[in-house]
Amino acid sequence: MSDPEFNDITLRRVTTDIATLFARVLHLESLSSGGGTGSIGARRVIEKSANYTINSSDVTPGGWLLVLADTSGGAFTITLPALSSAYDSTSGAGAVINVTNLSTNNATVDGSGAETIDGQATQIIAFQYDNIQMQAGPDEWSII
Repeated sequence: MSDPEFNDITLRRVTTDIATLFARVLHLESLSSGGGTGSIGARRVIEKSANYTINSSDVTPGGWLLVLADTSGGAFTITLPALSSAYDSTSGAGAVINVTNLSTNNATVDGSGAETIDGQATQIIAFQYDNIQMQAGPDEWSII
């Protein structure tokens, strides 16, 4: 019989390794493409350590954004952009945003205004290196 704690620790290490590798690759791609902002399909990585509202210069419909949330100084909130700027109803392209908690305090992800994330006003990332990935849709953000 397997040890659940060992499996959880192993899963967290693998998740951490994958998130770190992905962030490094995206960071290098972002640097080589001049920051990757302002075009459909752009990829970008940002790191935040306090409350922050993601805006249209951070991610566009069809784009991808990785937010590295450094909660070592305390819990804080990342607010998603309005769906009107993150989803293109003509093409059906929705921005994809991944928020990864780099420390042990809570990182809260909040929809813009009354907008929801899978029917909830907020999502909390409570553990170090856990993450949540969402895609903008016509009516709400969906966890993917």
